[in-house]
Amino acid sequence: AYHVIENALNKKWEVHAGIRNQSDTAHLSHFNIKIVTLNYTDIKSLHALIQQEKYDYIIHTAAATKAKNQEQYNIINATYTHNLLQAIQNISVEKFVFISSLAAIGPIHYSLNDCITEASPKQPVTQYGKSKLLAEQYCEQFHDIPWVIIRPTAVYGEREKDLLVQIKTIKRGIDPYIGSHQQRFSFVYAGDLANVILNACESSKSTHNAYNISDGYSYDKFTFSEIAKKQLNKKVLKLTIPISWAHFFGNLYEQFSRNTPLINKDKINELREIALKTLYD
Repeated sequence: AYHVIENALNKKWEVHAGIRNQSDTAHLSHFNIKIVTLNYTDIKSLHALIQQEKYDYIIHTAAATKAKNQEQYNIINATYTHNLLQAIQNISVEKFVFISSLAAIGPIHYSLNDCITEASPKQPVTQYGKSKLLAEQYCEQFHDIPWVIIRPTAVYGEREKDLLVQIKTIKRGIDPYIGSHQQRFSFVYAGDLANVILNACESSKSTHNAYNISDGYSYDKFTFSEIAKKQLNKKVLKLTIPISWAHFFGNLYEQFSRNTPLINKDKINELREIALKTLYD
C-alpha cells in the first residue's frame, strides 16, 4: 500500500488511506493524505463513508498473509472483501481494484515448462491461497461493480517484510532451504506493482478481468539468495532442512506461539505439496 500511495501522490491524486483500528500509520506521516478508519464488519458504516467521500477508485490491498486457520484467513481475506463490495453497491465508482495473489491459482509442476497464466486451473495449495480465490469468486458475483483483480507474485522492495526475513538470515551467515527439490519462482518489484495497480484504475479495458503480475522472468530457488549474498558481500553456510523436520517444528512452534510465524504450517504444506508433485507425479 505504501508504494501505491506514493505513486498516486506523484500523479497528483487525492489519496485517502483506509486503516483498521490500532494500525500503525507512522510510516505514512510524511504523506499529504487523509487517514480514514474502516470497520470491515460494518457494511452500513463502510457504505456511508464511500457515499460521503465519493471515491473514484477503491484499491483493496488489506489482507492477512499469516493466520492460525482457514476460518481466520477466510474472514479477513474473503468476507471483508465481500462486505466492502456490498458497501459499494448502488454507489458510482470508476474502478474497484482487488489485490489478490498468484497463490489463488497455485503452483504448477516443475517438470512443466509452461507459465502460469490467467487461464491456468485454479488449484491453490495453501489456506491463504484458498481464501484469496474465495475473495475473487465474491468479486465475480458483483456484475454491476467495475472491478479488476490483480494477482502479484512474490513482491520485493522497500517496506516488504517476508523476503526481508530471508535477507536478514543471510546477513547473519546462514542460507537456509526447506527441502532439496527443484523449484522456480517469480518476483515483482513493489514500485512496479504499484504502477500496474494505478494503470488498472485508469484503464477502460481492464474491467471484470484478472491479471497475473510478475517481472516476466522465472528464477531457480537459489537466485534470490545469491543476489542477496553478493549485495551484502557475505559468505554463508548453506543449510538444507528436510521438509518433514520443518513440518514437525513448524507445527510445534505454532502450538506454543501466540503469533503465526513466517515459516508456518500453511507455508510448509505448500512446499511439501510442490515437492511431492515434483518428485512423484
